[in-house]
Amino acid sequence: MAKAIIYTYGVFDMLHKGHINVLEQARQLGDILVVGVYTDKIAESFKRKPIVDEEERHFMMGQIKGVDLVVYQDKMSPADNIRLVGANIVAKAPGAGWTEDYAPDFNDCESVILKYTKGVSTSQRIERIKNDY
Repeated sequence: MAKAIIYTYGVFDMLHKGHINVLEQARQLGDILVVGVYTDKIAESFKRKPIVDEEERHFMMGQIKGVDLVVYQDKMSPADNIRLVGANIVAKAPGAGWTEDYAPDFNDCESVILKYTKGVSTSQRIERIKNDY
């Protein structure tokens, strides 16, 4: 039987429990979890310049239990990486074009919307650091 390959992706800047929750939810969808890490250039094009550079974010994702492979996401759309790794399922929490009610269509790959962890985000952490320290 073919193994289900799950692809999820994001910036994963300033690692927090919301990131871990996304990875755990994605992992439960199949057998192999591939994580795409947005390059600094792509992250900056739609969000902001990451605090932690792409090499360190890539390394950290590879150290997390349950993550089988980490690749760079050098385009906004994950379509090329989905094909490259042979993913059957792409899973993402709302953000970067995904909403609680909408997941993009990637042809033969099932799209699954993951639960967003409320109350924690990198942007909130940055604001806290700016205001409290």
